[in-house]
Amino acid sequence: MIRALAKGVGLAVFGLGSPGERLYRHITRDVFDTQKSHIIKLHRVWPGTMAQIRKAYGRSLNKRTIFIHELGWTPFWPCMNYLVSGSGGVLINTDFLGSTMLLRHVIFAINQSLDLARHAPSNIKIPQKRMDELDSLRWCQDLDEFLHRTNTKYIQGCSPAELTLSDESVDIIYSGGQLEHYPPELLSLWLDEAFRVLRPGGLLAPVLDHRDHLYHFDHKIPFLNHYRYPDFLYRLTHHSKLLYHNRMLPEEVTALFVSRGFSLRKLRRLVLPDNVWIDDGDKLLGKPGLGREFLYERFSNISEADLHTAAGHYIFEKPR
Repeated sequence: MIRALAKGVGLAVFGLGSPGERLYRHITRDVFDTQKSHIIKLHRVWPGTMAQIRKAYGRSLNKRTIFIHELGWTPFWPCMNYLVSGSGGVLINTDFLGSTMLLRHVIFAINQSLDLARHAPSNIKIPQKRMDELDSLRWCQDLDEFLHRTNTKYIQGCSPAELTLSDESVDIIYSGGQLEHYPPELLSLWLDEAFRVLRPGGLLAPVLDHRDHLYHFDHKIPFLNHYRYPDFLYRLTHHSKLLYHNRMLPEEVTALFVSRGFSLRKLRRLVLPDNVWIDDGDKLLGKPGLGREFLYERFSNISEADLHTAAGHYIFEKPR
């Protein structure tokens, strides 16, 4: 608990303004080099995530446009998009990260992507020509060359409420562990934009992390510990960009997405400490994220399923 408290105070101080946020990003990305560990994590979760998306989509992803929202600072996603679809797709970061940041560890990202391609299931056909082309990109000179040769559209500094993309121009939208940082009002605006740019029959398949952010630094605290605080106290202590979580329950997330025109195809829940994903409706595993007696009154009627959910992989479809 002391470790989580210390981390929370530090993030609150760093998050007081843009200079502090930039300093925090510099320390984590440049000093502690979290970019490499991020690529390793994506290498681990990509097969399961993409398998669920492909199954729900029901068609080949070849020549489809995959849109990664808030892709972060690694080139892993354009590498995998290129191998699977023939295009790096559309990549958006709402912040300005710079070309150097995106190309850092490009060789490592290529190696990890090619490793996944070589061990891809038999029903995923990745042409050798694409693998050879991606392999040659380890010697690319700059970001423009990387984007051009992978047929990637990269946009940074883009407002979530106004995506600079054409209507019905993408087939798959994915975002991993980012949308829970959006206040509900901003998330609603982003969903309207996502609905606009997605083709009919296309999928919106984000992963939302429902855990208290501080749980990642101290597993001794309950993973839904942030559901114990009154709204006014949470706004006071977690208002900084580095600490904020919208605290939306999975059923609230589903209701919001459906209200913006999407239909739910599937919800998979991450349960702890088993650390496994289960389909919504399956027998509950793991432990609840917080004892019911500690829940703030706004969350007192939370379902048992939501109380056990550490993260959710939601798959929605835009009706044809």
